[in-house]
Amino acid sequence: MKATSGGDEILGNLVEAGAPGPAGNTYSIAGLEVGPNGADRVWNLSYDVFTVGVSAPASVTVTSASPTPASVPLTVSAQTINVTFNVQSAVPSGPVTISFNGDSDTVTPVTANVAVPTKTFTMLETQTALPYTVSGNGYLLPPAGSISPASRSAIVQPVTVVTRPSITGTVATAGNPTVNNATVRVCPASATAICASGPSANTGGGNTGVFTIPDLITPATTYRLWAVGPGGGTPPTGFVTLTVAADRSYTLSNSTITIS
Repeated sequence: MKATSGGDEILGNLVEAGAPGPAGNTYSIAGLEVGPNGADRVWNLSYDVFTVGVSAPASVTVTSASPTPASVPLTVSAQTINVTFNVQSAVPSGPVTISFNGDSDTVTPVTANVAVPTKTFTMLETQTALPYTVSGNGYLLPPAGSISPASRSAIVQPVTVVTRPSITGTVATAGNPTVNNATVRVCPASATAICASGPSANTGGGNTGVFTIPDLITPATTYRLWAVGPGGGTPPTGFVTLTVAADRSYTLSNSTITIS
């Protein structure tokens, strides 16, 4: 902390550990003198330490009759820091919601790899490792992040989101590596046959046997990906295991569903 009067400045000492910060909360300052010819002199007191705060205006008056004025308490307030997130995606796929410090904002990347700013959030200089989350149905979930200010300057935090990949693979039989017009459906992990409803697709024509299902499935869950061949009677069936991770990425136990 310090005292100033005119062009003079005198530094004080914090002498007792405690609130509002690790440097201490009781101050002492020496050498505050009267003005020329013993005139009364006003000294302005201030405290300003990053991660602690800034004091409200306070002053003492030194007079010849009272060369040691009574102490004046300094009220310190943590300062507010502005935080903005810049969201970008190589393949934009719908809106993204940023949540930070009890507030949120939703933005939509509109151009590949061009950052789109969110509204201005705020945090206090005394807050550290403050977490933020990013979510959007069309994207993988990026790793959890947090913000700790290095100064009182405004913070711009970049965030890159990656479009969720579609679930894709092929349907085959023992004698045919590409079965067209088969139905593929995402079913519960306990399903012993193809379920009646769920995200699904048909394998395309052109002897490709390929299916593609948009990955909008609940994360951190295991499913069975059942396939049923075309035709009447008792068509051939088969399944593979589909695992959707917490970040919404997926793995298949086999990229080919063999039906029999």
